[in-house]
Amino acid sequence: MITYDKRMSTKTVSDGFTQMLSETEDFFAKQGMSVLGNSFSDIITTKSFYEEYVDRLNEGIENPDKKKIWRVLMDNSRATILQEGRS
Repeated sequence: MITYDKRMSTKTVSDGFTQMLSETEDFFAKQGMSVLGNSFSDIITTKSFYEEYVDRLNEGIENPDKKKIWRVLMDNSRATILQEGRS
């Protein structure tokens, strides 16, 4: 008889983006907010929180052109989220 082990496992990812996202989540968690949970709407709608969120996610991007591109992507995503929230 063959016995199968049916455990799920996840591979720990240790890339730069994962670390940056984790640090950003930790920063907002200290303020009682979650970038991955219900508090995200507070972050996306409050200018100061949003600016901090973008700045933290922008850390480590050395190339100024890539920083600008990232910022445009973030701003466009925010605009879309806010627009969908009004619908």
